[in-house]
Amino acid sequence: MARQLERGLPHCHNSQVVLEFQSNWLASGARLDVQELRAGYAEDVLKGVTFSVEPRMKVGVVGTTGCGKSSMLLALLRIIEPRGGRIVINGIDTRDIGLATLRTALGLVPQEPMLFTGTLRHNLDPFKAYTDGRIKKAVNCCHLESFVKSLPLGLDHQVSDEGGNLSFGQRQLLCLARMVLRQPALLLLDEATSAIDPATQESVQDTINHAFPTSTMLAVAHRLETIMEFLGHQVMMLL
Repeated sequence: MARQLERGLPHCHNSQVVLEFQSNWLASGARLDVQELRAGYAEDVLKGVTFSVEPRMKVGVVGTTGCGKSSMLLALLRIIEPRGGRIVINGIDTRDIGLATLRTALGLVPQEPMLFTGTLRHNLDPFKAYTDGRIKKAVNCCHLESFVKSLPLGLDHQVSDEGGNLSFGQRQLLCLARMVLRQPALLLLDEATSAIDPATQESVQDTINHAFPTSTMLAVAHRLETIMEFLGHQVMMLL
């Protein structure tokens, strides 16, 4: 699991040295194996689903409302637990992994972006794990540089409750920038481009294409055309 440590070293005149660690478990990327998965709520929505995703591959889960797309993501995050079968990441059953460890390895860009009251910097880096330079690079990757520069306080701009003083597209791009900072081994995209304008959709797609070189991606969509731009031919249908 990646974690950031920043230390001021006296003999370096208070300059910051950033050390980044990753366990061997995910060092070569995340391979995902879903084996005969059964999961759901009152009744199973997923009934014996099996598929594999190679490390650093992009895969789409496409299907109609109610077919189990979102349930798949919830099961991966262990928000709902499998009733049968297994979810395995690099040979380890996710039920044998602590929740904090699992959710550090996974990242989610939801359909409804989630922001908190506080500064832009706090929303991007709530645990103060990254330098301003890293944060600005993530902002630039998500095509938000001009927007942040236009704000009098820049990264210290205050975000109102649930991001109410930002546009929907800006909120979605900030959630994506949060993932660019984290670089999760397995990135989950839940209808990430379905509710945004075409210009923002293009920015999101460009970021997904170029800003996650080592991440395995699983993208959920109701319509195939919304994810074809960055998935290419690597698509799985879940009906």
